[in-house]
Amino acid sequence: MKKILTPSFIFVALVVLLAAASRIMPAPFTLPPNFTPVLAMGIFAGAVMTSFRTALIMPLVAMLLSDLVIGFHDTMWAVYLCIIASTLLGYAIRNKQNILAVAGVSIGSAVLFFLVTNFAVWLNGTEGVGYSKDAAGLAFCYEMALPFFRNTLLSTLVFSGVMFGSYYTMAKLKPALIRVRKD
Repeated sequence: MKKILTPSFIFVALVVLLAAASRIMPAPFTLPPNFTPVLAMGIFAGAVMTSFRTALIMPLVAMLLSDLVIGFHDTMWAVYLCIIASTLLGYAIRNKQNILAVAGVSIGSAVLFFLVTNFAVWLNGTEGVGYSKDAAGLAFCYEMALPFFRNTLLSTLVFSGVMFGSYYTMAKLKPALIRVRKD
């Protein structure tokens, strides 16, 4: 049986949990709207966790724990679906992690999040705004969400950079603590 609680696992778990905790920081430490580590958590876990199942579960549990504090909403299913997709994208680059690959999946995750979550908003008619149930209503929903997309894109790039950067910095400083995959 594989040893699960390796130093590498603990480090990744702490990074993901700290990222999730950033969603519930009190003022004045709160982040701007949609500037969250949510997608980066999935990308990072998918890319560096040795267990695919753990990589899928860890960011979802971290997100659920922070949602227990923040509260639930009608489009959570779309957010969680996007976390799963981000984890799959991270898993896709697990053997070719570099700045370009991480940036590419970060951008792809942010675009997917924008498309899926705003489709869910339009579909559910949430947020107190009733978009017409036609192509014009969907287009208007996406248009109204554009200001939030910038923060989603920037935060996913920034948090992915911080997570991967800290992981590989730790691997260089303490190679016995973090064993970077070479498979």
